[in-house]
Amino acid sequence: MGYDSRGNKTYCMGMWNKRQSLTAAIEEYLDGASVDRGSYLLQDAFPLINFSTKFGGLLSKRYSMTKLGRRLTVWGMQRQYMRFVELVREVKARLD
Repeated sequence: MGYDSRGNKTYCMGMWNKRQSLTAAIEEYLDGASVDRGSYLLQDAFPLINFSTKFGGLLSKRYSMTKLGRRLTVWGMQRQYMRFVELVREVKARLD
């Protein structure tokens, strides 16, 4: 996605309903590549995704109702925006 305020690379990954197994796979891969676990942070933001966003995604992806689905998804994300901002603040505070 880019870089944070400290110059660290940031990434975003959709994991659907496989968050636990994919997180474990990512950690195992990084361990195998000798990447120190203290040098990265995996943060799950899925709990902040509300029903509107999930339903909009469903309409858009599964039922090909892209225009309506995207509008609903964006509306849901806008409603949760401040919760995402707070999550970023909490993560930054943990890193300090």
